[in-house]
Amino acid sequence: MSDKFIYALVGKFGSEPQQNIMLAEVVQTQGGNIPQYASEVVNKVQKSKKEAYQSQSFVFHVLTDEEYIFICVTESKGSKRLTFKFLDDLKNCFNVTFSEEEKRKAVEKSLTPRFEKPMAELMDKANKSEEKMKKTEENISETHQIAIQNLQDLFKRTEKLDIIAGTSMDLKSKTKSYKNTATDVKRQALRKKIFIIVISVVVGLVVLYLILGAACGFTFKQC
Repeated sequence: MSDKFIYALVGKFGSEPQQNIMLAEVVQTQGGNIPQYASEVVNKVQKSKKEAYQSQSFVFHVLTDEEYIFICVTESKGSKRLTFKFLDDLKNCFNVTFSEEEKRKAVEKSLTPRFEKPMAELMDKANKSEEKMKKTEENISETHQIAIQNLQDLFKRTEKLDIIAGTSMDLKSKTKSYKNTATDVKRQALRKKIFIIVISVVVGLVVLYLILGAACGFTFKQC
């Protein structure tokens, strides 16, 4: 349910209790018994008050000073700041529109023809403000959801990056292991080659010694 402004009135305190009168009213939504309820509320409110009364699905917001009564009706509780700002604006507009003499001489609903349009314009403005506020709240909620979604995506991307980083480290470790193994193989091959050369030299020297020994004697005295 919306918080739409659907009714407003300006009243005046009487000289005696239960003699308060309605000076002007405007109805944005036809049908229902809101005006009847409003006339009862006018006779029950007290001076210098800010109050709210709920009846079924409607809420009557009341602002009074020592002389006058300002009431608006919304379809639900709505924003207190917005509803009482509307009543403050209604009061200011009423004081600007009518002189003290006009207000003093006014009788039941006598100011409606002249004040109905300004009241309706204030209600339209308030309803637009309410819609704008709701849209802002919806945008904030949507942005919040997007922020949460983005954060979840960030966590997912972070997990993927961790996996990629881990895989990279594994590959780097394996590459280093392969490199170390290749180096060891090369060293073993070099040592084997050196060993073969040394053995070959030793064997060659022994064979040469035997040949020379056979020709010259092993003491080489016969050469």
